Amino acid sequence: MSLAGEFRRRLTMLLRRGRFRRELDEEVYLHLELRCQQQIASGLTSEAAHRSAMRRFGNATRMQEKSRAAWGWNWLETLVQDAGYGVRAMLRTPAITVVALVSLALGIGANTAIFSFLDAVLLRSLPVKDPQQLVMLGAGDMAGITQSFASTGLYSYPFYRQFQSKNAVFSDTAAIFSMTNHVHGLVDERKDTELINVKTVSGTYFQTLGVGAQMRRVLDENDDSGDGDHAVAAISDGFWKRSLGADPAVLHHMLRLGEKVYTIVGVAPAEFFGTTVGEAPDAWVPLSMTDSMPPGWGGHKDNFSESLFIFGRLKPGVSVAQATANVNVLFGQILTGFPEAKLTQENLALLARSHVPLMSMARGLSALRSTYSEPLKILMITVGLVLLIACANIANLLLARSTVRVRELALRQALGAHRMRIVRQLLTESLVLALAGGALGVGLAAVANRVLLQMISNGQDTIPLNVSLNLNLLAFATAVTVLTTLLFGTLPALRATRLDLSASLKSGQSGTAAGGRARVAKALGIGQVALSLVLMMAACLFLRTLNNLSHVDVGFNKENILRLDIDSSALGLQGDDPRAKAMYHEIEDRVSTLPGVETASFSAFTFNEGSFMSSVALPGKAFERNVNVNHNSIGNSFFKVMQIPLVAGRAFGPQDTATSQPVAIIGEGLAKYLFPTGSPIGRTYLIGSPDERTPPDQKLVVGVVKDVKIHGLEGPDLYIDYPPS
Repeated sequence: MSLAGEFRRRLTMLLRRGRFRRELDEEVYLHLELRCQQQIASGLTSEAAHRSAMRRFGNATRMQEKSRAAWGWNWLETLVQDAGYGVRAMLRTPAITVVALVSLALGIGANTAIFSFLDAVLLRSLPVKDPQQLVMLGAGDMAGITQSFASTGLYSYPFYRQFQSKNAVFSDTAAIFSMTNHVHGLVDERKDTELINVKTVSGTYFQTLGVGAQMRRVLDENDDSGDGDHAVAAISDGFWKRSLGADPAVLHHMLRLGEKVYTIVGVAPAEFFGTTVGEAPDAWVPLSMTDSMPPGWGGHKDNFSESLFIFGRLKPGVSVAQATANVNVLFGQILTGFPEAKLTQENLALLARSHVPLMSMARGLSALRSTYSEPLKILMITVGLVLLIACANIANLLLARSTVRVRELALRQALGAHRMRIVRQLLTESLVLALAGGALGVGLAAVANRVLLQMISNGQDTIPLNVSLNLNLLAFATAVTVLTTLLFGTLPALRATRLDLSASLKSGQSGTAAGGRARVAKALGIGQVALSLVLMMAACLFLRTLNNLSHVDVGFNKENILRLDIDSSALGLQGDDPRAKAMYHEIEDRVSTLPGVETASFSAFTFNEGSFMSSVALPGKAFERNVNVNHNSIGNSFFKVMQIPLVAGRAFGPQDTATSQPVAIIGEGLAKYLFPTGSPIGRTYLIGSPDERTPPDQKLVVGVVKDVKIHGLEGPDLYIDYPPS
């Protein structure tokens, strides 16, 4: 019989075991009856014939057991019986059962919840073809736009095109704009705009990833040719369902992003979220549309406007070491080959020291990974200790419960039950308890995941991170459940079956076993207290850290501040457009007159949003490449709104116009760096970069303000200046 046929037969026997037993009983009875009739025919009395038939036939019960074992799954049937008994035992001791279930639910639920985040942020591979073959140029730990010579993290579009044609180690290469464009666009001819997260990518993006379309097509190389000539977009499954109602006629829909109308060419697969964990673009458009895509970053054709990540798929047989060598040779050749490259001695020395590492893209890019990887690992250890404490607690409860079951267990052994058979039954009871606690824990984890996701998200928008139930999560929860069974069930089971049968049957209590249980209970109690003390100390340190962070002086008053985001690009206005600046000033004036508003202003950036950075220098002095200053363009009343103290000089006023001498207000740290002696008021400095091809901007210092925290609560204050908008 085939393996499949044998499986079906055994499964049928298991499901119909009652019928099989009746038929087996009838068959045994018929055999005995036939032998008995034969003995009677040979001259024996009825009673003697029955004894002879039984003697010659053998042990009928033993034969039935062998038949059931040969025809079905006796071990599974026994497991079901033990599980049923375990459920009844749990119901007989409801107090112990409730305490154990709650302990297990908390322990397993916490471990499952934290593991779901670890899986999503650190472990899960991109949903693309052979993700282990994808590598990225650079570390992927920066984003934005730079013009630094020999940048090994970000690259320009012309660099990407030359690298694409000259490399010898990648079968396909692709480029991604390092930032996501958040555009208030229009779908079709609707009146209301909606926020659309747009990712600009090269035409080879989907091809390199090995991702096709679930409907129509995705972007290809033809879409990325020319400059602003291919206004096409591929949309995500979520956006297709949310904004287009899953209309199969996707080619009939349009997206207005800024001043351009984009034709939708297809829908990406439902499982594809892009290449950055924690992001979920609504649409992908070609990099050739960069200059017209809001907010209008520009620099598409600039050889040194570096804003792209580059990644590729290794050719078969090419190692990472070989690819790294080829990439670094091309890196120097392409940069020095650009006509406007500033090949100064300093830049050439910098290029000689530069090295482009190759990072695996199998798990994608993620700012969450650098931010939360260490906290998640610490939390995983912490909740693991919580589970150990829960297991020790339940083991003590089971040891206590085994005390009242001494007579029962002794009687079973006296009747012939093997010790390991009883141990197996007790472990099955523990498994039933653990499975019930595990099921409750998974339910608790599902709720905790949503709460944790809300806690780490900024504002009302939840980070698009998939922490829902999946096979990895179920496998982890199952493994944890089985492990907890072994942790809290094995020792009580072994201890409960080490009995002095004579003493236990007489008094219902074995002194030896009771003494052993007492020693084990004390050891478990000591372990619980020790682990609990460690967790309590960690919790105290954590609370102390939170308290310290809550009292960090950020340099501004964060109370009663209402922040609104304004997207001028939705009106076709770029940041340097005079009409946009006039609109900001008008909004500032109008909002300031609203009831309940003390004052209002605007700024390019706020706390922890990033900023534009460049080097600064004094006139006649060289720029310091490693010193960067954060620039925040602001309105006239910004310092009044944020209550940032003015240390020296004055704030901006009506005299500071577009035609007057360019001025700026600087932070205390920058004032000490640029002007270590004397007052900085009335002195000038230059804003630029050692590598910029345009003349630096000269600013007159009219004021000095207190330093503020810009990029988080930790770390030192950073240099900052405030040019007026």
